[in-house]
Amino acid sequence: QARTLYVSTTGSHDTNAPAFSTWATAATNIQAAVDAASDGDTVRVAHGTYYSDNGTNDIISITNKTGLSVIGGHGTLFDADRTILDAGGSASARQIYVEAASNRVAGFTAMNTKAQDAVLLYASAVNCTLDSLIVRNNDMSGTQYGCGIKNVGGPGNEIRNCIVVGNAVGTEMICAGIGNQPYLSGVGICRVANCVVEANTKQQLYRQSGTLTVANTIHGNVGGTI
Repeated sequence: QARTLYVSTTGSHDTNAPAFSTWATAATNIQAAVDAASDGDTVRVAHGTYYSDNGTNDIISITNKTGLSVIGGHGTLFDADRTILDAGGSASARQIYVEAASNRVAGFTAMNTKAQDAVLLYASAVNCTLDSLIVRNNDMSGTQYGCGIKNVGGPGNEIRNCIVVGNAVGTEMICAGIGNQPYLSGVGICRVANCVVEANTKQQLYRQSGTLTVANTIHGNVGGTI
């Protein structure tokens, strides 16, 4: 039976089974709860600022779970600025990395990384959803391929209700606020809906190849292709 795990900066980080099962016993870092979760579970994250567990690992990394939901606050854009994933200027820690099927991440602000890509849906990410994220103030200008949000996976991936603004992206032509490309086994199929993508260096949306479907999204490209 699916269960809910909790994360809070004021939790007691109680790992006794069932781990992190109440707000009082909540994990104090998000990855601990993700690691303790099983397929189909939900991880609820209280308002607060969260960092990499060691300064170099991704703040949220979903690589071996299916059907997991990781929800900041109420999971809406209206309070996403109150649940912050702060990479602390790390050149290796992304805020969100997904490489497994049918997962959902919603309701966070992802900021302050210098890693290649702040948010990445990688090759094995299919039927995944990024919902109500704010991706801002990331400086990936020292990377080759850095994007605010990048999709390599699919089919069935969707980026919706997100704001991607004020990010310095990487040096190559494909870099953008939201970028889409096939890579390795990833087919690069994604839908972007109801998003605002503005004031990122280079272009705002870029499709190297694969399929990028855009619906009701505000963007301001200066080059590239969608």
